[in-house]
Amino acid sequence: MWRFLLAIVLLTTTAVVPAHAASYCANSVSELQTILDSAEIDNDDSLVRMAAGVYPLGSDVRYEPEFESIVAPGRLTLVGGYNSDCSAQTGTTRFTSASSKHVVFATITGSVRLADVAFDGVDLYVQDMALAHCASADRSFELDRVLVNNATFISTSLCHDVDIRDSVFANGQPYRSFSDASVAVYLATDDDYQGSSLTMVNTTVVNGITAIENCCANLPLTRIYNSIFQRAGDDIHNEGLLSIVNSRFDGIENQSGGSTLLNLDNTSAAANLDAQFVPNAGSAMVNSGTSNVPGGLSELDVHGTDRVIGPRVDRGAAESPVDGTGIYTVTTASPSGAGSLAAAITLANQDAADNVIRFNIPGNCPHRITLAGALSVNDRLRIDGYSQPGSLRNTGEFLWNAKPCILLDGSNTNGVAILTGPQLGTNAESIDVSGLAFERFDTAILLAYGVDHRVRGNQFGGEIGTTGITLRANNNAITVAGEGRSSIGGAATSDINLIGNSNESGILVTGASNYSTDVIRNMIGLDKDGLSALPNQDGLRITARESRVAGNRIAHNSRDGIALSGTVSHDNQIINNTIGYSLPPPFLSGGNGRMGVFLDNSAHDNTISSNRVGGNGDDGVRVFTDAGGRNRISGNSIVGNEGIGIDLGVNGVTGNNLSPLPACDVETGCAANASQNYPILDSVVLKPPGAYPLDRPLQIKGHLTSHVRNAPYLVEFYAGGECDASGHGQGQHLIGSKAVTVSNTGVCANDNCSAYFSVFVSDLDADIGDAITAIATSPVGDTSEYSACMVVASGDVIFADGFEVP
Repeated sequence: MWRFLLAIVLLTTTAVVPAHAASYCANSVSELQTILDSAEIDNDDSLVRMAAGVYPLGSDVRYEPEFESIVAPGRLTLVGGYNSDCSAQTGTTRFTSASSKHVVFATITGSVRLADVAFDGVDLYVQDMALAHCASADRSFELDRVLVNNATFISTSLCHDVDIRDSVFANGQPYRSFSDASVAVYLATDDDYQGSSLTMVNTTVVNGITAIENCCANLPLTRIYNSIFQRAGDDIHNEGLLSIVNSRFDGIENQSGGSTLLNLDNTSAAANLDAQFVPNAGSAMVNSGTSNVPGGLSELDVHGTDRVIGPRVDRGAAESPVDGTGIYTVTTASPSGAGSLAAAITLANQDAADNVIRFNIPGNCPHRITLAGALSVNDRLRIDGYSQPGSLRNTGEFLWNAKPCILLDGSNTNGVAILTGPQLGTNAESIDVSGLAFERFDTAILLAYGVDHRVRGNQFGGEIGTTGITLRANNNAITVAGEGRSSIGGAATSDINLIGNSNESGILVTGASNYSTDVIRNMIGLDKDGLSALPNQDGLRITARESRVAGNRIAHNSRDGIALSGTVSHDNQIINNTIGYSLPPPFLSGGNGRMGVFLDNSAHDNTISSNRVGGNGDDGVRVFTDAGGRNRISGNSIVGNEGIGIDLGVNGVTGNNLSPLPACDVETGCAANASQNYPILDSVVLKPPGAYPLDRPLQIKGHLTSHVRNAPYLVEFYAGGECDASGHGQGQHLIGSKAVTVSNTGVCANDNCSAYFSVFVSDLDADIGDAITAIATSPVGDTSEYSACMVVASGDVIFADGFEVP
């Protein structure tokens, strides 16, 4: 445990990890600017709430952390529309200008998210101007429910992925060679990072071109879903690799090597929008989008209204109320009879339309509905628990402050609360469940059939609000076993599920035919304060393929945070989660009881990337002896775990092997990542200023002895923490990487040869006395354990010990 506590101290003192989350409330432009100036240097993740109102700009508003190489700015979130004390969202925040003012957010190492803000006549710049390499891919610029009118949104990005959702860009202005640019995104790459990407979901661009530009030979990727582009002439200028699905446009101009990789279910039909960009009755935009989008659909559209009203999501940023929905209202907590939830579901099953169940039960919250049996849903249905008066949606970024007023009690069933029936599998229809609390079920929600289901904003375990009612345990909170494409959680804070106190799994994703489940931004094993324990046995267990697990906080679970198991468990992505210690601090919210991530029983070809894995009771990531191969473990922060950071095969450090690779199963690859050899560090020296690459005086030399391949290995270097008792380290933060080719030359044995490498990295990433480790990932995706660690030494002979040597 002492190693974990020391790691915590190191984490709180390094410049790359914010110390805690700071929260601000702004009621004027000058107050906002003062807050942004403070956020630039506070070494925190910062949440800025802006009061609703119209704010004319007399000068530019700027967020530009000039000292971020010394003090990391963290993640900046600006959300508009609040009342004066910022306790609740009540309206709209709009910045205006008659003289071409700008609002600028510029950072190299931090991330920026803007939500519920409008810019009228004000250009919006969100950009990094990085001239150096990108040390990490875990950076983003996000726009949610943003309006830019009579102006241009401009983003220049080398190290950040740009994510735009539920936003409107109208009446573009001249920008560079474009006479009417509404959106201008310039994406770039460098030698150390695969490049930035652009994602646009349910966004509307009217009377202005969308310009996607590129600087480099490595073309960036743009993914567009459910969006509307409407302009005289070509709507999109593309210089990268473009995938566009379920969108509306007239034309795409591919330039500078750009190409359209995927053009699926798109249309050029008239958008037919009203003045608020909402599709009118009869518009081809209504009910014609897809819910299978990266990160899941937001619960709200650009105007703050329900995102899915009809049978399918609309294209564009604004959802039309024109649909054939049947609405059934629950007016009693009785388990059956007129006005009950069971009766409402029966009626909805008999109605061929898309249906919604709302609640209006008299009396104080919560309302306990003790079910007489499973509620089987056989037609497309949305169950909206938050429609019950007195309920509250979650607004917390780092905690869960929702209050669901509808409590489903399984004490009389010992089975399932909500079950998708086989008719959904036949008709490929879906359910959407939000705003409910569950207790005492074997499985609270069982998605046995169908596709595109959504489970968001529900509570499993913990106290309901401040009512004093604490939910009793379920065996499993959510089981996803249908055909696929379901979403648990979502991009919005109100989508987060609180999932704890399960005797078995918080979430189980299972089934040979189950694919592409999204598990996004949930709190799994954590109580409402985001710190205390509300453990499941396993946080998340996946025995299915192509799932995407992103942005979740998974801690305190008594066994494993995430477990991947079975031959069918392949091509899953575990990205950007906190697994164990909780960010932001305090960190002592605790790790999971055993592994942060555990792979066994032939799990293969999975990606574990850009996660924070710390304080777990055994290994950070364990690829068990009977696991398969090609499990890529890259770009993570793994520190303070009681076992080793990455563990392949038998428990503890597995020494490098000079024997030939064993015969590999074509389906699953070599067992336990082929026991891929780790690199050997020969020297780590901080050179004095002089004839070394600009800003990269830390030189790491070493070699990799491994199987000869026809493509390079990726060797990654990490700093921070200390060496384990084994002499091997973990990896607090990524400081650099290098492609290393093992060729059949030099000293070789049994088809294993050695390749030597030397790389220079920034001294801002590590200093004298820091421990450096390395991992290697083969061209087919097998990642090694961490190397033996080496402490940074001084290359300055005169001042090697901090004073002049005689």
